[in-house]
Amino acid sequence: MKIKLANLTADPSPLTYVQKIRKMVDTDSGITWITNPLNHGDFTFYFLIVLQYTEYYNSEWAAKSGKYHVEIKAVSTEAAGPTELAACNESMGGSSEDPAWQHIQLAEYGIAAVLWQDTGRNMAKLLRKAREQLKITDMIFGFAMDRIQNGMGATGWDFIKGEFTPSKVE
Repeated sequence: MKIKLANLTADPSPLTYVQKIRKMVDTDSGITWITNPLNHGDFTFYFLIVLQYTEYYNSEWAAKSGKYHVEIKAVSTEAAGPTELAACNESMGGSSEDPAWQHIQLAEYGIAAVLWQDTGRNMAKLLRKAREQLKITDMIFGFAMDRIQNGMGATGWDFIKGEFTPSKVE
């Protein structure tokens, strides 16, 4: 699956932005896709598109909200650091040499920033919406990371490091 975004400029040959994603996990509970590594200046990270089948988790939730829940997550082993990565590997039963799998494991362990999410009854429409949102999220990454992630005030910058309480600003 390719996501293209044309940069409309005065130049007659517009720049084309392509973000390739690949399917990494396909289970009874959902599907996870991952982008190529990205870096907006602070650290290298990956975006994940995580599709969950809500009926697998809770049939009442599925009946009320929709059969599918999709999230866009940002995850970085570099930002999380060696301590969090070691704790993840111990909890998950080992590590992989593949950086993409390391990031998938870290997100499943809970160290990732959720930058967008939605629930619906039509999987194709929901995934189309997620792909469009991925383009936007990549362009406004810093602003998306500034969003509060929990009731304690921690932002995406805190979550991607594995800190679930707000960091102190000096």
